[in-house]
Amino acid sequence: MREYRSSGLSRWQRAFAVLAAAMLLCGGSAHAAQACGLTVLLADDAAPHLEFVGRLRDGQPADGDFNLVQLAGADPARDDAVAGHPGTAAEPKVTVAVGLAAARVALDRPGPEPLVLAMLSRLDYQSLKAQLALRASDRPVGVLLREPTMADQLTLIDAILPQKRRLGVIATTESEPAVSELQRAAQGWDLQVEYAPDAKSLATALRLLVGRSDALLVLP
Repeated sequence: MREYRSSGLSRWQRAFAVLAAAMLLCGGSAHAAQACGLTVLLADDAAPHLEFVGRLRDGQPADGDFNLVQLAGADPARDDAVAGHPGTAAEPKVTVAVGLAAARVALDRPGPEPLVLAMLSRLDYQSLKAQLALRASDRPVGVLLREPTMADQLTLIDAILPQKRRLGVIATTESEPAVSELQRAAQGWDLQVEYAPDAKSLATALRLLVGRSDALLVLP
């Protein structure tokens, strides 16, 4: 299984990141990229997902093999916004699942074709790990995360507040993987983490952190 980051990318750039990931899963050559057909799974009609699929479609050649599959929950009335062109049959084929719901469906579907899970948050990725562990051995799987790495976020904070190293973090138990990633990246930083499991505890966490932090980071 390969993990790809899309930190700081527009949806247009993310779409091309998916094409690059598909090329790698198809074999990594220019010929593989041209011959690789895409089946795109969409399980909702969220505007970012529709735009992403439209960009992905626009990045295909005019006669490319691009098939959109609307899963239960997507709005059929909006098909025209993301409709693809079937083109000619192509081998090999890559399935691209857009969003968490589509990713769950894709991982439950049998088949040997490579799979790219796109437009996932870090927490989405963590929630899929059990399914990924079952399916990763059956087929090549790539995961395209939409969030920046914690190291990238620290770089941004350093650019805005140079020489400031006191970073307050508000987290929940669900964001523990992000906390661990941040702790690994925050060498040389004074990291202070407070947990706010619900809205009522958020004010308490803020009171504890504001006076002893140069910057605050609220994890999803």
